[in-house]
Order: sequence, then structure tokens, then C-alpha cells
Amino acid sequence: GLAVVQAKSRTREAILEALRSRRCYATSGVKILLDFRVDGHPMGSAIEGEGERKVHVRVLGTTDLKTVEVVGPEGALHEVAADGPRAEAEIDLEAAYLYLRVRQQDGEMAWSSPVFMGDKRTP
Repeated sequence: GLAVVQAKSRTREAILEALRSRRCYATSGVKILLDFRVDGHPMGSAIEGEGERKVHVRVLGTTDLKTVEVVGPEGALHEVAADGPRAEAEIDLEAAYLYLRVRQQDGEMAWSSPVFMGDKRTP
């Protein structure tokens, strides 16, 4: 597998800061690109307050995508339509946390770090 770290630069300090902030995601070994944001906050964030949130999803796979799901405490909450190796959507969802789960037609996968919302978030 691969770990992808969304650091501001390639310095040791920036990479460690991104890991501590959970601005990272995992793949089963291929270079799938993920952009997952909730109300403009990147993956790994903890957002105060409750209620419906604007969720932004953008995926670029290495081959055609099979499923692109926004997942919460009760499982998959929304499936984003894929167009070959690409998927992009903005949707409104409410949950204590959300993360992105991607599966390609060839079985390779990617998972984002979650975004936590409300008072019961995990810092």
C-alpha cells in the first residue's frame, strides 16, 4: 500500500505537521488522487458545530472507478457517480464524521482520513 501526505512542502517539518493534522490518505498500492473536503476543510479536520455540511469529492483513479462512496457512522451515505477514472461532486450530508472510500474496477482502493464534526469529534 501507499500513504499519501498532503504537506505544504517537502520538508520534514511540513510532512510531520500534515501527518499530525491527518491530511493524508491510503491506497492499496496505486497512485489514486483524492481531494476530500467538508465545508472547505481538508481531510483530517475537526469542525465545530452540527448540521448539514457541503461535501466536496474529487477523485482521479489509475483506471476506471467502480465505487466512490462518502462513508459515515452508519456506513455508505452517498455514492458519487464515476466517469471512467474520474469522479467529482458536491453534496450536502450530516454525520458525526465522514470519509471517502474508493474502489477501482481492478480492485485497487483508496481511503481518506475522516473529517470529524460536532462536539464528539476525535481531535
